[in-house]
Amino acid sequence: MNHHHPLIKTSHNFVLDRKVLFIDSNDRDIERWPSASEFEINCPQNYNNVESLRLSSINLPNFFYNISEQLRTNKMIVYHDISLHTITLEDGYYNYTQLQATLRTKFTAIDNRFDVSYNSINRKFTFIYTQTNGLAFDLRFDLPNNYNCIKDHYKTDVYAQHSNWGLGYILGFDKAKYTSYPVPHNNHTHQQLISPNPSDLEDNKCIYIELEKYNKCDEIKPFLYYSYNNANSGIVNSAFAKIPIYPFQDNKGLVNDGYFENISYYQPPIDKISKFKLKFRYHNGMLVDFHNFNVSLSLEINQIRNEMNNYEVRSPYKV
Repeated sequence: MNHHHPLIKTSHNFVLDRKVLFIDSNDRDIERWPSASEFEINCPQNYNNVESLRLSSINLPNFFYNISEQLRTNKMIVYHDISLHTITLEDGYYNYTQLQATLRTKFTAIDNRFDVSYNSINRKFTFIYTQTNGLAFDLRFDLPNNYNCIKDHYKTDVYAQHSNWGLGYILGFDKAKYTSYPVPHNNHTHQQLISPNPSDLEDNKCIYIELEKYNKCDEIKPFLYYSYNNANSGIVNSAFAKIPIYPFQDNKGLVNDGYFENISYYQPPIDKISKFKLKFRYHNGMLVDFHNFNVSLSLEINQIRNEMNNYEVRSPYKV
């Protein structure tokens, strides 16, 4: 018995149409989006059947403050002469010697017998009260309500983090009360405190880029010291890309071309993209302050095109 099987093999040829979109925060509607850290742009055309998006290059300003009110890294509390004194540093980008000089100025304003030194070998700060046989002083990093606990628009409680929780962490201290101790000095004693850990002025080493609706990277939330659920929890599709920060001494742009591979694939392909909304933040959710500088980036958009229908027809065969 003969069985005739008409066999038609359909071959669809698809091509990937690669477009590059240049996005610059300078082009945003500044009335709606006053800051370059979060803005939306309308695309010059609709992109259809988008199979993947890739961040191919980015140019960031390299001037990021490491001490600021916004980051909650600008305050510390000193107990001296039966009073609590809040030391507030000016917002800015500090190196270690600048931080030491600024702290010395602030401490001597409380009492000119204070001194602050910095050891560049072990990266530790020493706080000294030089009065002969003077009273002890305390550094109070155990008082979250006095500073550091103000929440920003995104409800980031910086002090709740076990790392990067404020100026005390930067200086190498833990969240505790530190009391100075007497140290012999030139036939008398003075009071001294040395930070237990090395100082770290580069808390935020990466910037996370969110591309609303098109994020494909998952992220673990920072573990918080006090919360109703003291467990790590993750965020699915929380970010599109993660960019390392390379600080420069000169105030010039930073191009991270080739230092990262950030590509997101979409299955099924995205039917249509007509606009992009971007957000630049740190791991804890706090927005990056670009200080009126602009950000520019290149976004590679890969669209699937159906090139043609090519039918191969074979004759029926016999079994």
